[in-house]
Amino acid sequence: MSYLHLSPKTDKGLSPATKLTWQTPNPKKKNSLAFKRYNKYSKSKTLGGFYKLNTSGAVNLHEDLRSDLDHGYVTLEGAAKRNILAQRASLAKIKIALLGDSNTTGSGLGKDSYPNRLKALFRGKKNFGGDKVVVSHFGVSGARAVYAANRIHYMSQYKFKAALAWKPDFFVVMLGTNDAHQGTGEPEKVEKALEALTNKVQSSVSDATVLLVLPPGGGKAAAPSDNQVRRRRCTSNMEDKIWPGIRRLATKSGYPAINPLLVNGHLRGDGIHLTKSGASKIARKVRNAVSKIISKKKTLRKYGKYAEA
Repeated sequence: MSYLHLSPKTDKGLSPATKLTWQTPNPKKKNSLAFKRYNKYSKSKTLGGFYKLNTSGAVNLHEDLRSDLDHGYVTLEGAAKRNILAQRASLAKIKIALLGDSNTTGSGLGKDSYPNRLKALFRGKKNFGGDKVVVSHFGVSGARAVYAANRIHYMSQYKFKAALAWKPDFFVVMLGTNDAHQGTGEPEKVEKALEALTNKVQSSVSDATVLLVLPPGGGKAAAPSDNQVRRRRCTSNMEDKIWPGIRRLATKSGYPAINPLLVNGHLRGDGIHLTKSGASKIARKVRNAVSKIISKKKTLRKYGKYAEA
């Protein structure tokens, strides 16, 4: 369920007295503007109290509430919750969760990031039986697929738990870049790490479909200005260990494997972060793969085996 137009005027059962229960601790990125806003508005106990905070013209508040409801950071209580659930049950949504590292958070690309480009590609698209496609990213900057002490392990992060709680129809996994380019990475373990992650996804959201994206880094897409030692390490790790491992996992598990086919110009000078054109290329590839699957099935279930997209 996505709260696209949440307000007492449009949602029967909502009133200023509707009770709100907020998640603690603050789930937003520490010291971000969203984190600071959450600290303030999560003190409100009712919907009326929440909207009273908008007296200063804080245009982000309504969007914050919608997003927090979608992610499970706040819940509605009582009759309002039951009425809204009943109303929205007939408005089917196809939810896509993007799991990954800084290339999934956007890494400074803003509206041109991979998640935002994917949202734009699906915006207004109503050729899937009237369903609306909702895209949400659960990226964690610096995350690795493989666990290591004093490193950011994706499965251990709250964002992964939030993605499972959102119960999307599709999980798009793009991890392995940090395992490949960092000198302390263990790229040979990425296949097993992603198998553990996807097993957790399937045990938590059994009717969801998993798609694996070959992560960006090194190779033909690396810029000439990239650090040559890192470039050689990243390229070797991707071509010899990570990409073959992901393909094996896709074949074994029946998950689609999406090859973005990135070339020079698709990565920035550091050889690991996407450019605008690289983000757009991946978004198009993911959109095409998801659209193909939805078009083949009228209901969102496990779709069986697919060749590399």
